[in-house]
Amino acid sequence: MSDKRIIIIGAGPAGISAAKFLSEQGAHNVTLLEAGDRPGGKCTSVNYGGLWHELATSYSAWGYNTLHRWFNQHAIAVYKVKPLRMLVKSGNKLATVTLKEYALGGLTIQHKRRAISQLFKFQRLWLRFFFHELRGSKNTDINQKLAMPFGEWLDFYQLDIVKRFAGRAIVSAGYGYLETVPALHCLRWLRPSIIIAGLFGQVWEPVPGFENALRAFSWDQDIRYNKPVKQVLHENGCVRVVCEDGEELICDDVIVACPLSQAKSFFPETSVQYKLGSAMNSHQYATIFFKIKGRLLDGDNETIGLPDNFPLSQAGKPLVIRRTGNKIPAKAVNADGNEEYYVSYHYKSDLTEEKLTEYLNEAIIELGGQLETVLEIRQFNYMQTYDKQAITSGLVQKLNQQQGEQHIWFSTASMSFESVDNIMDQNEELVHSLLDGNKPHHSESKNRIYWIKLSRLFKPITFIRYWRKTQINI
Repeated sequence: MSDKRIIIIGAGPAGISAAKFLSEQGAHNVTLLEAGDRPGGKCTSVNYGGLWHELATSYSAWGYNTLHRWFNQHAIAVYKVKPLRMLVKSGNKLATVTLKEYALGGLTIQHKRRAISQLFKFQRLWLRFFFHELRGSKNTDINQKLAMPFGEWLDFYQLDIVKRFAGRAIVSAGYGYLETVPALHCLRWLRPSIIIAGLFGQVWEPVPGFENALRAFSWDQDIRYNKPVKQVLHENGCVRVVCEDGEELICDDVIVACPLSQAKSFFPETSVQYKLGSAMNSHQYATIFFKIKGRLLDGDNETIGLPDNFPLSQAGKPLVIRRTGNKIPAKAVNADGNEEYYVSYHYKSDLTEEKLTEYLNEAIIELGGQLETVLEIRQFNYMQTYDKQAITSGLVQKLNQQQGEQHIWFSTASMSFESVDNIMDQNEELVHSLLDGNKPHHSESKNRIYWIKLSRLFKPITFIRYWRKTQINI
């Protein structure tokens, strides 16, 4: 039991998971301040036609242990998603292949051997990166490589199979183009367990949607909406949080769980937080929710990746078209004459919504369907990444070393794009350190984070017991 008064800024996956970890550790004097009017951040679920549809964060994967433990705890069923298929072209003919076949380049023994070899090589490189982050190393050579665009980094280490997989996992998920996004961010997100889950189709989604799952996780939390923060000040051993509406709250500790590019204004311009926030870039990502007439290709594809649109030169064109809402096979839906709903994902750049819709319509026609109605377009500030100088100069490590200084903590989601699982892993450690009164680089905290992170490299065994009870098989 802890009597600490804690304020969390942001009620997205980072803020809500931090609050839930605190609650599990007996810390209940917690308030979340959310600038918007709903929880979830970029997790956006809408109800249409009596079904829930995901417009942003959609999936959980093999190894998301904590997330599935919470699904089970709150009786949230999960649906195993049919494996993604990638569109391939041969002359004028269109077909789809599995992500595994696309990434490996084929399914012969030789292709599989090369894949195994590259996965082990990537694991070794990822472990080197993991220890670099864990120790707060200032190794200039490693920092230089981490500042490289991820596509260039993968070419340097001759990881062409991982690169094809990263096109799907990084680019189409809205985290940036391989030609531009730094390797640092991609290695934080693309752990070996993610690759295994993707290649073997071990991916799920919560039936009521991620936003509703987060509502369930936070039903007993004190969340104050429409409460943007203006300043965070450390005074006399406490932290004072000043809101835009003039209200001031005093607490023992603050967890910043909103993007640092926004949170920088809370701090003095001379602070590391302000400097690093100023060195971050974000871009516009858009999702389009729509209905179609007819079928896409063979009519039973749930998610189609469009790899021809993954390069930077194709900005604005749909990266993925995903069937949403219904949890019964697409062929059965079509046979009954039911309507089909889809979501597409785009980098908006400076394009208008009309242009994005035009690109979408072209892709649907090519796939054999017809765009009937655009129901909604959502835009997000996405792809929060550091500029190269911030990485090579060690500025990133400086902020990590300041975790807990003056009782101010930063969720990993405030400093990078992250999967929900990564956010939860880091928040678990952050909460232990906060309640123990230790900084993350304290030896005891280092040992804990070592085992927390290292145990999540593949995470196949402990994961099974969490999803088995809640999975829907159709």
